[in-house]
Amino acid sequence: MESTIQKRKKVRLLGDSMVQGLGDKGLSKDHDVRVQSFRGYTTEDIIDVLKHTIHRKTEKIILHLGANDITNKINTLKKLKKVVKAIKESSEETEIIISGVIKREDGDYDKDITELNAKLKTYCSSNSFVYIDNENIDSSCLDRNKLHLNKKGSKLFSFNIIGALKN
Repeated sequence: MESTIQKRKKVRLLGDSMVQGLGDKGLSKDHDVRVQSFRGYTTEDIIDVLKHTIHRKTEKIILHLGANDITNKINTLKKLKKVVKAIKESSEETEIIISGVIKREDGDYDKDITELNAKLKTYCSSNSFVYIDNENIDSSCLDRNKLHLNKKGSKLFSFNIIGALKN
């Protein structure tokens, strides 16, 4: 079993509290996926985490960030470019996958999230990064606080990630 794990590509999913319902197992048979959730983290906060992730020969990094930037009025794209630079400085070979911000209903953020996701999609396209579109996750996928994912939402999010890893 251990030799199978060594042959699988190492993937780290780093994200805000939306990834907390995702388990390491079940995301991919072909990849050794480790999910790390950082409640309340902004995009810039993730740079310190990268220092501990990249050196483990991570082949792919999935970044699910931006929701906390929006609530704190932080320029996500500007900070994301710093994160990408830090990843590439540590390991040019690491593939970067960026996950779109999931809409939530704990405030009036729809317009900001839609605009940010459009910018993220364009940024990914122009840099040959994979973009995970989470538009299929709607209000029926949120918990009673309308902030985090319920089981249905976590399942759909997992499917979106699995699809990105297959590409």
